[in-house]
Amino acid sequence: MFRSLPRLAVVCVLLAVGGFSGRLVAQPFAFTYVEPAAPFTNYGDASFGDIDGDGRMDILAVGNSNANSPFLPTTYQAFTRAELRDSFSGLWGIDFEVANLPIGLWHGGIAWADYDGDGDLDAVTTGANGTSEPYAGTTVLLVNNGSQLEPSAVTLPGLYGSAASWSDFDGDGDLDLLLIGAQSSDQFQTLLLRNDGGAFVEFDTSLPDLAFGDIAWTDFDLDGDADVLLSGATSDGTFVTDVFINTDNEFSPLGAQLSQPAFSSADWGDFDGDGDPDLLLSGGEISPLIFDGLLHIYRNDAGTLTLHEELVPSFYGEARWGDYDSDGDPDILAAGAEGAVGDKAVRIYANEGASGFVERIFLTGLAFASADFSDYDGDLDPDVLVTGLDRERSTILGLYRNDYRVPNTAPSAPSNLQSSLASGVLTLTWDAATDEQSGQGSLTYNVRVGTTSGGDDVLPSTTVAGGHRRLVSDRGNTGESTRLLLNLPNGSYFWSVQAIDAGFAASEFAAEGSVNVTGKDTSTDTEENADGQAFALDEPYPNPAAGAVVIPYSLDEINPDTAPAIAVFDARGAVVSRALLPARSGTGEWRWEPQVAAGLYFVKLTAGAESAVTKLVIVR
Repeated sequence: MFRSLPRLAVVCVLLAVGGFSGRLVAQPFAFTYVEPAAPFTNYGDASFGDIDGDGRMDILAVGNSNANSPFLPTTYQAFTRAELRDSFSGLWGIDFEVANLPIGLWHGGIAWADYDGDGDLDAVTTGANGTSEPYAGTTVLLVNNGSQLEPSAVTLPGLYGSAASWSDFDGDGDLDLLLIGAQSSDQFQTLLLRNDGGAFVEFDTSLPDLAFGDIAWTDFDLDGDADVLLSGATSDGTFVTDVFINTDNEFSPLGAQLSQPAFSSADWGDFDGDGDPDLLLSGGEISPLIFDGLLHIYRNDAGTLTLHEELVPSFYGEARWGDYDSDGDPDILAAGAEGAVGDKAVRIYANEGASGFVERIFLTGLAFASADFSDYDGDLDPDVLVTGLDRERSTILGLYRNDYRVPNTAPSAPSNLQSSLASGVLTLTWDAATDEQSGQGSLTYNVRVGTTSGGDDVLPSTTVAGGHRRLVSDRGNTGESTRLLLNLPNGSYFWSVQAIDAGFAASEFAAEGSVNVTGKDTSTDTEENADGQAFALDEPYPNPAAGAVVIPYSLDEINPDTAPAIAVFDARGAVVSRALLPARSGTGEWRWEPQVAAGLYFVKLTAGAESAVTKLVIVR
């Protein structure tokens, strides 16, 4: 087992990686190469976002702009100004206005967010700012001044071999920041930074310390809060990939049976249209060739992730879901090498339903790569941006326009917006939208909450103010879930939700709802009778559990005609176990011997009209 991942990274860099294998791939839909008049990069990240709010996608890039030593870390923003065609060569070009940022980074990444809720797009960039070991990690919060990004004065922990991702994990309406990466060759960290009015405070968690991997938030259990997948390496040379379930801001490992790669990429998407998030995972596993790549699709069945399909390996790159052919289901964009030694490729796989994923497009050969889907030209289909090293070890930034001639149509707006308040927690719900291409499948949802009508100063939507067009091409902030739990201070709030399809086309926002948060219960799962005895369902133990589970409860006055009961449901709502309880008030415990697969389960206590629910994670 290798013990020093940073040195492994250097070894992998120096290895010769094979080029294009020469096989022919059908190209039923054309992608036209567009010459990007912007610096090329590798060992970093490049991503589309509408920085200046003019309706055209711009580029933010971090990485090394030299293929060989002396290396040159760079960070820049490139603003789209015009589209050109060279009449002699017939190639398209993009006229970019490039603005370099003062701190150059590589071995890191980019995460977009409107972190300050002012309606424009901010970002965080991470990586190493030096060109040789020992590396020094840097994390920069870039704040939008209305026309471009500028480094802020906010100080954040510096990490390299890093990834960053935003999510409102605590439901207070502002976006928090999760970082993984290396402080040094033997100190890896996972840091959850809670956003408290624009100041970031480290929030204590039991999440594993990782680097050289990825972060992917989603509401995995569809209960209204944000769960997270972490993938990467530990400082002792072992690998971790798992989903961590958020229960009252505490994260418990799901114990999912997943591959354990390093240099990994992870993305959530509903490829089978059943309304829950499935997982796309790439990276490398230790082998006699140092690393063998992998590209795995995991299907989510009632909270259990099962390996669905293995595609051509993709190592030290990026894999993303996106509907490139506008048929309503997510396809796959994958950039990377087949291993530490092997072919390099940027491939697009079509989602053919029962026939699986079929390689349809071969764009170029790249490793040490990033890849992004986005409709940069506004013709309602996702285009492609890639960076990396090609087979001649030349640095590349490639922009490919999707020339598929049948545009995607945006979904309908969600309907039936409802809000309720219990124990100070605000629950927002809505009915699923519909989509011409996919029905109700493969849609995600994006909620905005503000203190004024039409505003999103509380929970930002990264959507153009007063419209529906988004500033980024990404999933909605609640994922596939049609509910959101918020813990907001007293006050009046306005909210709405839009649907986003697999091609990142966004619906109009639904008719706006409003709610007054008072902090007083309108309903409760715990009620006391006159004798002070509560009706309650307490935390099961152990939780997570690999064997028998004890579930404490208490009952108040019992109606002799209504027997109290306890039941366990899987993530789809199917009952997997049920028992009647003694019809007497007081406390008790129910012992359950689970004969079920690993996954997330819900325990429900009922007695007459009273009920209470808690979560339970089973591991194997």
